[in-house]
Amino acid sequence: MKRIIESIVSALALLILAPLLILIAIAIKLDSRGPVFFRQQRVGKDCNLFDVIKFRTMNHREHIDQHAESVIQGGTDSRITRVGRLLRMSSVDELPQLINILNGEMSLVGPRPILPEQMEVVPENRMGRFDVRPGITGLAQVNGRRGLDWMKQLEYDTDYAAHHNLLQDLRIVCRTFIVVLTGSGIYADASKNWRAYRQTATSAAPTLAENLAEEITFMIITNNPVMADQFISAGVNRLFVDMETLGKEERQGHLNTHRASHTPDDVRALRNAIPTASIMTRINPLHDDSIEEIDAIISAGTDYIMLPMFETAEEVDTFLSLVDGRAKTTLLLETPQSLVRIDEILEHYERIDEIHIGLNDLHLGMRLDFMFELLGGGLVDYLANKIRARNIRFGFGGISRIGGNEAAPANLVMGEHVRLGSEMVILSRSFHQQAAIREGQDTHLDIASEIQKLRECERAYRNASAEELEHNRSQLQQSIRVFVKHRRDTSVETA
Repeated sequence: MKRIIESIVSALALLILAPLLILIAIAIKLDSRGPVFFRQQRVGKDCNLFDVIKFRTMNHREHIDQHAESVIQGGTDSRITRVGRLLRMSSVDELPQLINILNGEMSLVGPRPILPEQMEVVPENRMGRFDVRPGITGLAQVNGRRGLDWMKQLEYDTDYAAHHNLLQDLRIVCRTFIVVLTGSGIYADASKNWRAYRQTATSAAPTLAENLAEEITFMIITNNPVMADQFISAGVNRLFVDMETLGKEERQGHLNTHRASHTPDDVRALRNAIPTASIMTRINPLHDDSIEEIDAIISAGTDYIMLPMFETAEEVDTFLSLVDGRAKTTLLLETPQSLVRIDEILEHYERIDEIHIGLNDLHLGMRLDFMFELLGGGLVDYLANKIRARNIRFGFGGISRIGGNEAAPANLVMGEHVRLGSEMVILSRSFHQQAAIREGQDTHLDIASEIQKLRECERAYRNASAEELEHNRSQLQQSIRVFVKHRRDTSVETA
């Protein structure tokens, strides 16, 4: 009912306010260089990412590092335009979010949508704020807005999510008009801003020296015993057998990605060919025959079993019970639903050997354009801190060859692995292509050379300072932004 009412109200408001919105757009264009609208990635219901739409109130800057930005504490800030000051004072800059409401991404009333970077400083007891759609206004906005301490804002958000109702929403809307007319809480206090809590949040996790292994585990997907032997000889640490087929075509069929369909016989063949190799097998999401699947690969000789596409702690508990200590367990964290329940899932930490953050399916579930966008914000930092605090080995995504023509350069991605304390990564198909060029010939030196480049890059980052790692992070973020912008622009041109 709330969704229907808000959609009708938003559509009518856009029609009635259309002349005003057009005048504002003209004023923005005449006042300063740049687009009329400001779009920014935010975290919404169930931790899904979306682009919030606002009227631009600041001087146009294409690339912004939110971690490095100072807090805007007043209307005289040089970053704010003349028209922008008026829009901020009246909160009219938020009106384009009526479009977000029509798209089903926001509500009129709810917690304000936060930046991915801010996920780092959301305590586990405040994750309930993501159970509802974010709003244009909310309980925190009528009780102090940006003048509130960050933790107090989260308290109001969580309280609203747990107890909201239609009558409360009407009260908040009425109080919002009073807050806007009085102009209170427009600007923030730096000492109360979310950035002030970053150091406290990150210090809860073990340091890299305490948590990071001597070297990152390199994993590669293959069921070919000959190529597997070459990879192991070249320095790959673990072979990855991929049996997942259920639902994969529906999720990834539109992507230009390789989808394997391995079997327990492939595990057995690798074990017989390379008895000492470490082997991980990704099974299907839990289904009626999961126990038979798990029994078969354990019998075939797998060392690790990876569970994909789970959403709840109950699924994790079932999986761990089916394995029952007969093999090591790896959780593939790749659904938005699992992110919301990460604290419940981590309660099983004593039985979880590893967690791998799957950027590919996760970016699809969050409707992003590029899987490495997840590294552009603070979402992976947030997850890494929580996982490392439980002393669970973790890794994320894949990595290509050094020097390849990639949107997310391998050397920059490696820097993020070191900065975040990652202990494992999947080598991309580019390593297979390198080997396939001379299939049937001696490819040991070629593969070994590529692996060696990765190791040298890893060692260089291990010796880097915190400032150098942050600089690397900024470079990667910029590379990702440029690629995503190009992809979106190209998509618009071909539409």
